[in-house]
Amino acid sequence: GRVLGRTGGWQVGALTMETNDVPEAGVPMTNFSVLRVNRDILSRSRIGMVATSRNPSAGNSAANYSAGVDAQLNVRSDIFINAYWAGTKTSGTTGSEQSYRGRFDWNADRYGVNAEHLFVGDGFNPEVGFMRRTAFRRSYGQLRFSPRPQAAGVRKLTYQASADYITGSVSGHVESEEYQGSFNAELNTGDFLNAEVTQSYEALVEPFEVARGVTVPVGGYRFTQSKISYFMGNQRRVSGGITVAHGGFYDGTLSEISWRGRVEFTPQLYLEPNLSYNRVAGPYGDGNSNLASSRLTYTVTPRMFVAALVQYQSRTQSVSTNVRFRWEYQLGSELFVVYSDGRTTTTRPGWLPEMENRSVVVKLTKLFRW
Repeated sequence: GRVLGRTGGWQVGALTMETNDVPEAGVPMTNFSVLRVNRDILSRSRIGMVATSRNPSAGNSAANYSAGVDAQLNVRSDIFINAYWAGTKTSGTTGSEQSYRGRFDWNADRYGVNAEHLFVGDGFNPEVGFMRRTAFRRSYGQLRFSPRPQAAGVRKLTYQASADYITGSVSGHVESEEYQGSFNAELNTGDFLNAEVTQSYEALVEPFEVARGVTVPVGGYRFTQSKISYFMGNQRRVSGGITVAHGGFYDGTLSEISWRGRVEFTPQLYLEPNLSYNRVAGPYGDGNSNLASSRLTYTVTPRMFVAALVQYQSRTQSVSTNVRFRWEYQLGSELFVVYSDGRTTTTRPGWLPEMENRSVVVKLTKLFRW
């Protein structure tokens, strides 16, 4: 069940979900609940809070609770401040169960400054949600200079430098570093030219498969990569961008060339092909990690479309297909029908890969107003 509401400067959302038990897997019946409240303040700012719970009905799993407060302050049209604090509670958990972040953005037309600090404790565990990384501290900074020269064909130039520094929240050891310098030219045609140089450091705590048959062992690795890209404006019938990159990669080298395009047959029908070639060479082996995909979209009406995606990945030697139909039959009310399948090319010779999984999902939403 889900409830959404708005009154005055308040926005409220609540959701609760009950999942059945699976005795053979040792999974008990569990309730998941979320409450979110926002309050508009000043002219274009807000503050809010969120609370979640995961509560098993029985078994060895402990209940998990989390709560947090956050703020987004638009001090001026080009100055933004974002911050949050959150904490979790799980029986038997040790370590810091809190997380917080502060971010400052100054995005003027000619200059820009971004600064952020993020902390995630080693005991922070929001089981209703998802974390890309656990137990770390991150500091990030970026400087930008974007003049508009009086040069023929050039609309704007951007010079940018950034530093990203991540350590373990308990050990303090460096886990990741990234220092990047980039140059971007925006042309009057709507095209973009971008060039960047990045120096990275990664401390691997587990072996990392970078390509089929190529696994990098545990250790610390520092390497430098260069990249140049050119993107064509979307006003063209055929548009897209090409990227070429080369440099160090975990004691070896990585060469990459990719193209992401868009071909517009009619205003309602367009194709988006994507090709990526990646060649890894080094002391741990040589291999490719390539990707080929294409998405075809047909917009029947402004409130109805059909999209189909086919993708091949060489690292897993898999082919996946996804077909999606979306219809907003009333304002705020939608019907979705999604077909997906996954196939492998490793077990069956011939032109048709072997089926591994398949699903059909139908979702219907209805917006009630009173």
